[in-house]
Amino acid sequence: MNPKVGTGTLERNWKVFDEKVEEFDIWYDLHAKLYSCEVRLISSFELQKPVIEIGIGTGRFSKFAEVEIGIDPSIEALRLAKKRGTEVVMAVGEAVPFRKGSFGTALIPTTICFTYDPKKVIEEVGRVAEEILLCFVPMDSTWGEWYTRMAKDGHPFYSGAKFYGLARMRELLIQTGFELIEEKGTLTFGPEEERVEDPTCEVKRCGYVCIKARSSE
Repeated sequence: MNPKVGTGTLERNWKVFDEKVEEFDIWYDLHAKLYSCEVRLISSFELQKPVIEIGIGTGRFSKFAEVEIGIDPSIEALRLAKKRGTEVVMAVGEAVPFRKGSFGTALIPTTICFTYDPKKVIEEVGRVAEEILLCFVPMDSTWGEWYTRMAKDGHPFYSGAKFYGLARMRELLIQTGFELIEEKGTLTFGPEEERVEDPTCEVKRCGYVCIKARSSE
């Protein structure tokens, strides 16, 4: 599958997510406290409806954000997301198959590190949605450093990921016509520990951060 964006071609391999979808999905059960932290964070934001999820995966966050429809390139992940009650479409974030202004909010949970062109994804979000909730693992956090090491060691999922710093994500949002509204985070502890905690506005301490922004156009 090589969806075309403009004159280029997205040459990515999502086969690992199709082949190992159960291994990917069960992570949320095996690490329920970390999952709870991320759910608490996303649920703490007020999202303008309707909501589209970019990179819905297996649909683990959809009900908490009242997602109406989600897109993802992995057909096996989409099957699980649909079973969890969300409408799905097979597509990539660089080419969202909906008309301008179709949604109030686009939720991007962690997906940005797996995208071919993060700037293009955010531009597409600005076309189809008025607001964005962009959630990611900051590159320079203890969690970002840990996942980066896993990627270098050949982890089946993270070996294809590229992590970004908080400043870079803010910069990309502003460059693509978004006004930053609110930032919150979680995972103030390191990968050697797992506990449940409430979101904090002190995002520089966090291993998982969400930025809410509104299109200025």
